[in-house]
Amino acid sequence: MNKTSKDLNKANKANKANKANKQDIDNLEKKIEVIASASASLSLSVNDSFSMWVLSGDLIYDTIPLKIAELEELRPQGSLDKSKRLSSWSIDCRGIKHFDSCGAAFLLSCLRYAKKNRLKLQLIDLPESVFPLLQVQGVAGLIYPLVRDVIY
Repeated sequence: MNKTSKDLNKANKANKANKANKQDIDNLEKKIEVIASASASLSLSVNDSFSMWVLSGDLIYDTIPLKIAELEELRPQGSLDKSKRLSSWSIDCRGIKHFDSCGAAFLLSCLRYAKKNRLKLQLIDLPESVFPLLQVQGVAGLIYPLVRDVIY
């Protein structure tokens, strides 16, 4: 077998492995569609292996209260053992379209849960439009340290 054939063989094997890994990741994701009314919806994708949530839609009074128990059930499990390293929990917020005080309360409940269960919480790409509301409510100081911007 010549060198070109060997290189093609390696490339084909690597391509198959990458496809298998992508399928494994896709299979690990859980998706929830929370629809509370005709005008407001909230979608959540959960990847348990990375403790990553992806929120999109409306984080508002019309979507959160009706499904809060379901959302809380999907929160990652932390460790109560203080000697263990903190686990990570990331919430990708870039898909949030509308946000109100109920959304702020939800994020604060995530923060309380993370602290109680020894999880390091990160909010990725929280829209700047929510910052004035967080400031008016007096919780900006709690939320700002969790925000991380991701540049692709």
